[in-house]
Amino acid sequence: MIRVFKLFCKGSFQSLSAIDLFEQAMAAFSPDTFACPICSTQHPDWTLHGSYERNLISFEHGKPVPYRVTVDRYKCASCGSTHAVLPESIIPYQSYSLLFIVAVLNDYFRRVLTVREICAKYDIAVSTLYA
Repeated sequence: MIRVFKLFCKGSFQSLSAIDLFEQAMAAFSPDTFACPICSTQHPDWTLHGSYERNLISFEHGKPVPYRVTVDRYKCASCGSTHAVLPESIIPYQSYSLLFIVAVLNDYFRRVLTVREICAKYDIAVSTLYA
């Protein structure tokens, strides 16, 4: 997996839409600048190997908003391994975006709402909140 970390750099956190953050990161992504996480080859000849769709849940305008995004996979010419390109606004193996999780944690740690109210606001189960 190749992680693209630019969300918290140079004030780019101003955009609060998870889909906008995803699309900006993917538009700015250049595989030539990354080393292979498996074989550590610097600047391998990456080829687009395929893509898959996944859910991305954001919290915008006071409610959860589901999106369907396409994640590209690239193949390293050196070792043949494939890697999904995930911007930092996407948590691996989770549907909830980083912005969603930050919003939930903000309400939880500020203790403004009860656990039940937080779960109702974000439309999540109590077990999901504690996970």
